[in-house]
Amino acid sequence: MKNVFHLVLFSLLVVSCTSESKLDNGESKAPDQLNLSDRSCGSFSIEEINLIGEKHNEYVIDWLQQLDCNSPDFMEDAMATYRSLGKGEFNDNHIKEMTNDPRVTFAAEDYAQQFNNPATVGYYNQLMNLIDQSNDYASFVAGLTALQSQVDSNLDCFDWSFMMTSISVARKSAQLWTPVAAGGMGLAPCGTTGFSRIPWWKKAVRNDIAGAAGYFMAVGVGLTVPGANVAIAGSVAFAAGWSSAVGSLWD
Repeated sequence: MKNVFHLVLFSLLVVSCTSESKLDNGESKAPDQLNLSDRSCGSFSIEEINLIGEKHNEYVIDWLQQLDCNSPDFMEDAMATYRSLGKGEFNDNHIKEMTNDPRVTFAAEDYAQQFNNPATVGYYNQLMNLIDQSNDYASFVAGLTALQSQVDSNLDCFDWSFMMTSISVARKSAQLWTPVAAGGMGLAPCGTTGFSRIPWWKKAVRNDIAGAAGYFMAVGVGLTVPGANVAIAGSVAFAAGWSSAVGSLWD
Protein backbone atom coordinates (compact mmCIF):
# COMPACT_ATOMS: atom_id res chain seq x y z
CA MET A 1 0.00 0.00 0.00
CA LYS A 2 2.96 2.34 -0.44
CA ASN A 3 1.01 4.64 -2.74
CA VAL A 4 -2.23 4.56 -0.77
CA PHE A 5 -1.56 7.76 1.16
CA HIS A 6 -0.82 9.78 -1.97
CA LEU A 7 -3.92 8.43 -3.69
CA VAL A 8 -6.09 9.30 -0.71
CA LEU A 9 -4.75 12.84 -0.59
CA PHE A 10 -5.37 13.22 -4.32
CA SER A 11 -8.96 12.16 -3.84
CA LEU A 12 -9.35 14.84 -1.21
CA LEU A 13 -9.08 17.51 -3.88
CA VAL A 14 -12.71 16.83 -4.73
CA VAL A 15 -13.88 16.74 -1.12
CA SER A 16 -15.00 19.94 0.57
CA CYS A 17 -13.09 20.75 3.72
CA THR A 18 -15.14 20.07 6.81
CA SER A 19 -14.53 21.28 10.32
CA GLU A 20 -14.30 18.68 13.06
CA SER A 21 -17.20 18.58 15.45
CA LYS A 22 -17.82 16.95 18.80
CA LEU A 23 -20.96 15.21 19.94
CA ASP A 24 -23.36 17.13 22.10
CA ASN A 25 -23.61 15.23 25.38
CA GLY A 26 -27.38 15.56 25.18
CA GLU A 27 -27.65 14.08 21.70
CA SER A 28 -29.34 10.69 21.54
CA LYS A 29 -27.44 8.06 19.57
CA ALA A 30 -28.54 4.71 18.28
CA PRO A 31 -27.45 1.88 20.62
CA ASP A 32 -25.21 0.39 17.94
CA GLN A 33 -23.07 3.53 17.74
CA LEU A 34 -20.22 4.72 19.95
CA ASN A 35 -21.17 7.58 22.25
CA LEU A 36 -18.05 8.54 24.18
CA SER A 37 -15.86 11.58 24.68
CA ASP A 38 -13.74 12.81 21.77
CA ARG A 39 -10.07 12.08 22.46
CA SER A 40 -9.01 12.13 18.82
CA CYS A 41 -6.49 15.02 18.91
CA GLY A 42 -7.35 15.75 15.28
CA SER A 43 -7.73 12.12 14.19
CA PHE A 44 -11.19 10.63 13.56
CA SER A 45 -13.89 12.15 15.74
CA ILE A 46 -16.67 9.99 17.22
CA GLU A 47 -19.00 11.08 14.43
CA GLU A 48 -16.48 10.10 11.76
CA ILE A 49 -15.80 6.78 13.49
CA ASN A 50 -19.52 5.99 13.57
CA LEU A 51 -19.66 6.94 9.89
CA ILE A 52 -17.05 4.28 9.08
CA GLY A 53 -19.17 1.53 10.63
CA GLU A 54 -22.33 2.73 8.90
CA LYS A 55 -20.69 3.13 5.48
CA HIS A 56 -19.12 -0.31 5.82
CA ASN A 57 -22.56 -1.88 6.22
CA GLU A 58 -23.92 0.09 3.27
CA TYR A 59 -21.16 -1.18 0.99
CA VAL A 60 -21.58 -4.79 2.09
CA ILE A 61 -25.38 -4.79 1.78
CA ASP A 62 -25.17 -3.21 -1.68
CA TRP A 63 -22.66 -5.91 -2.68
CA LEU A 64 -24.88 -8.72 -1.42
CA GLN A 65 -27.84 -7.34 -3.35
CA GLN A 66 -25.87 -7.21 -6.60
CA LEU A 67 -23.99 -10.50 -6.22
CA ASP A 68 -24.63 -13.08 -8.95
CA CYS A 69 -24.56 -16.40 -7.13
CA ASN A 70 -24.95 -18.36 -10.38
CA SER A 71 -22.01 -16.80 -12.17
CA PRO A 72 -19.61 -19.37 -13.70
CA ASP A 73 -16.76 -17.05 -12.68
CA PHE A 74 -18.14 -16.40 -9.22
CA MET A 75 -14.99 -15.19 -7.43
CA GLU A 76 -13.93 -12.86 -10.24
CA ASP A 77 -17.43 -11.47 -10.54
CA ALA A 78 -17.75 -11.10 -6.77
CA MET A 79 -14.58 -9.01 -6.67
CA ALA A 80 -15.58 -6.94 -9.70
CA THR A 81 -19.01 -6.29 -8.19
CA TYR A 82 -17.53 -4.97 -4.98
CA ARG A 83 -15.01 -2.77 -6.79
CA SER A 84 -17.83 -1.26 -8.84
CA LEU A 85 -19.37 0.11 -5.63
CA GLY A 86 -16.50 2.55 -5.33
CA LYS A 87 -17.10 4.14 -8.73
CA GLY A 88 -18.02 7.76 -8.34
CA GLU A 89 -16.51 7.94 -4.85
CA PHE A 90 -12.89 6.94 -5.51
CA ASN A 91 -10.64 7.03 -8.55
CA ASP A 92 -9.71 3.74 -10.23
CA ASN A 93 -6.17 3.60 -8.81
CA HIS A 94 -7.48 4.19 -5.32
CA ILE A 95 -10.02 1.38 -5.69
CA LYS A 96 -7.28 -0.94 -6.92
CA GLU A 97 -5.11 -0.15 -3.90
CA MET A 98 -7.98 -0.77 -1.46
CA THR A 99 -8.96 -4.08 -3.07
CA ASN A 100 -5.55 -5.42 -3.99
CA ASP A 101 -5.75 -8.74 -2.13
CA PRO A 102 -8.87 -10.54 -0.87
CA ARG A 103 -6.87 -12.47 1.75
CA VAL A 104 -6.54 -10.17 4.73
CA THR A 105 -3.89 -10.33 7.43
CA PHE A 106 -3.08 -7.81 10.15
CA ALA A 107 -1.00 -8.22 13.29
CA ALA A 108 -0.96 -5.25 15.65
CA GLU A 109 2.46 -6.35 16.90
CA ASP A 110 3.92 -5.47 13.50
CA TYR A 111 2.91 -1.84 14.06
CA ALA A 112 3.90 -1.52 17.72
CA GLN A 113 6.46 1.19 16.98
CA GLN A 114 3.80 3.38 15.37
CA PHE A 115 1.57 3.43 18.45
CA ASN A 116 2.10 5.95 21.22
CA ASN A 117 0.97 3.57 23.95
CA PRO A 118 2.21 -0.06 24.10
CA ALA A 119 -1.17 -1.08 25.56
CA THR A 120 -2.79 -0.50 22.16
CA VAL A 121 -1.49 -3.82 20.82
CA GLY A 122 -3.06 -5.64 23.75
CA TYR A 123 -6.38 -3.86 23.30
CA TYR A 124 -6.49 -4.83 19.62
CA ASN A 125 -5.76 -8.47 20.43
CA GLN A 126 -8.42 -8.35 23.15
CA LEU A 127 -10.89 -7.18 20.50
CA MET A 128 -10.04 -10.10 18.24
CA ASN A 129 -10.32 -12.54 21.13
CA LEU A 130 -13.82 -11.28 21.87
CA ILE A 131 -14.95 -12.82 18.60
CA ASP A 132 -13.90 -16.29 19.72
CA GLN A 133 -15.36 -15.81 23.19
CA SER A 134 -18.80 -14.61 22.02
CA ASN A 135 -21.57 -16.89 20.86
CA ASP A 136 -24.17 -14.22 20.15
CA TYR A 137 -24.44 -10.56 19.23
CA ALA A 138 -25.51 -9.41 22.71
CA SER A 139 -22.49 -10.93 24.45
CA PHE A 140 -20.18 -9.55 21.78
CA VAL A 141 -21.58 -6.02 22.18
CA ALA A 142 -21.27 -6.32 25.96
CA GLY A 143 -17.61 -7.19 25.55
CA LEU A 144 -17.12 -4.34 23.08
CA THR A 145 -18.72 -1.88 25.50
CA ALA A 146 -16.36 -2.91 28.28
CA LEU A 147 -13.37 -2.72 25.94
CA GLN A 148 -14.27 0.70 24.55
CA SER A 149 -14.57 2.01 28.11
CA GLN A 150 -11.01 0.85 28.81
CA VAL A 151 -9.77 2.39 25.59
CA ASP A 152 -11.54 5.66 26.30
CA SER A 153 -9.92 5.85 29.73
CA ASN A 154 -6.39 4.89 28.77
CA LEU A 155 -5.69 5.89 25.15
CA ASP A 156 -5.81 9.14 23.25
CA CYS A 157 -5.00 10.69 19.88
CA PHE A 158 -3.87 8.27 17.16
CA ASP A 159 -4.11 5.14 19.33
CA TRP A 160 -7.61 6.09 20.53
CA SER A 161 -8.86 6.68 16.98
CA PHE A 162 -7.30 3.40 15.78
CA MET A 163 -9.02 1.34 18.47
CA MET A 164 -12.36 3.15 18.28
CA THR A 165 -12.38 2.69 14.51
CA SER A 166 -11.70 -1.03 14.95
CA ILE A 167 -14.45 -1.31 17.57
CA SER A 168 -16.97 0.58 15.42
CA VAL A 169 -16.33 -1.71 12.45
CA ALA A 170 -16.51 -4.78 14.71
CA ARG A 171 -19.88 -3.72 16.11
CA LYS A 172 -21.46 -3.02 12.74
CA SER A 173 -19.88 -6.05 11.09
CA ALA A 174 -21.14 -8.42 13.78
CA GLN A 175 -24.59 -6.92 13.41
CA LEU A 176 -24.58 -7.94 9.73
CA TRP A 177 -23.00 -11.37 9.87
CA THR A 178 -24.10 -12.87 13.21
CA PRO A 179 -26.82 -15.50 12.61
CA VAL A 180 -30.41 -14.47 13.28
CA ALA A 181 -30.68 -17.08 16.02
CA ALA A 182 -27.75 -15.39 17.76
CA GLY A 183 -29.24 -11.90 17.53
CA GLY A 184 -27.78 -10.62 14.26
CA MET A 185 -29.11 -10.02 10.76
CA GLY A 186 -27.72 -13.33 9.52
CA LEU A 187 -26.49 -12.06 6.17
CA ALA A 188 -24.21 -14.28 4.10
CA PRO A 189 -23.23 -14.35 0.42
CA CYS A 190 -25.11 -16.99 -1.53
CA GLY A 191 -26.11 -19.02 1.49
CA THR A 192 -22.60 -19.42 2.91
CA THR A 193 -22.85 -21.27 6.20
CA GLY A 194 -19.30 -21.92 7.35
CA PHE A 195 -15.69 -22.80 6.75
CA SER A 196 -13.54 -25.52 8.24
CA ARG A 197 -11.68 -23.56 10.92
CA ILE A 198 -14.16 -21.13 12.48
CA PRO A 199 -17.81 -20.25 11.85
CA TRP A 200 -18.15 -18.17 8.69
CA TRP A 201 -19.67 -15.15 10.43
CA LYS A 202 -16.78 -14.96 12.89
CA LYS A 203 -14.31 -15.15 10.05
CA ALA A 204 -16.14 -12.29 8.32
CA VAL A 205 -16.00 -10.11 11.44
CA ARG A 206 -12.31 -10.90 11.91
CA ASN A 207 -11.59 -9.92 8.33
CA ASP A 208 -13.57 -6.72 8.71
CA ILE A 209 -11.57 -5.62 11.72
CA ALA A 210 -8.26 -6.58 10.12
CA GLY A 211 -9.14 -4.75 6.91
CA ALA A 212 -10.10 -1.57 8.75
CA ALA A 213 -7.05 -1.72 11.01
CA GLY A 214 -4.63 -2.35 8.16
CA TYR A 215 -5.97 0.46 6.03
CA PHE A 216 -6.09 2.84 9.01
CA MET A 217 -2.39 2.22 9.63
CA ALA A 218 -1.62 2.72 5.93
CA VAL A 219 -3.25 6.14 5.73
CA GLY A 220 -3.31 7.31 9.34
CA VAL A 221 -0.74 10.03 8.76
CA GLY A 222 -3.30 11.72 6.50
CA LEU A 223 -5.49 12.39 9.51
CA THR A 224 -3.32 15.42 10.26
CA VAL A 225 -4.34 17.07 6.97
CA PRO A 226 -7.19 19.57 7.46
CA GLY A 227 -10.40 18.40 5.78
CA ALA A 228 -9.04 14.93 5.03
CA ASN A 229 -10.84 12.91 7.69
CA VAL A 230 -14.20 12.37 5.98
CA ALA A 231 -12.60 11.12 2.75
CA ILE A 232 -10.20 8.85 4.65
CA ALA A 233 -13.10 7.52 6.75
CA GLY A 234 -14.89 6.51 3.55
CA SER A 235 -11.75 4.73 2.36
CA VAL A 236 -11.40 2.78 5.63
CA ALA A 237 -15.07 1.73 5.39
CA PHE A 238 -14.65 0.58 1.78
CA ALA A 239 -11.46 -1.36 2.55
CA ALA A 240 -13.07 -3.03 5.57
CA GLY A 241 -16.12 -4.03 3.54
CA TRP A 242 -13.89 -5.62 0.91
CA SER A 243 -12.11 -7.59 3.61
CA SER A 244 -15.23 -9.25 4.98
CA ALA A 245 -17.36 -9.43 1.84
CA VAL A 246 -14.79 -10.80 -0.59
CA GLY A 247 -12.02 -11.86 1.78
CA SER A 248 -14.17 -14.30 3.69
CA LEU A 249 -15.06 -16.20 0.52
CA TRP A 250 -11.48 -17.47 0.59
CA ASP A 251 -10.86 -20.38 2.93
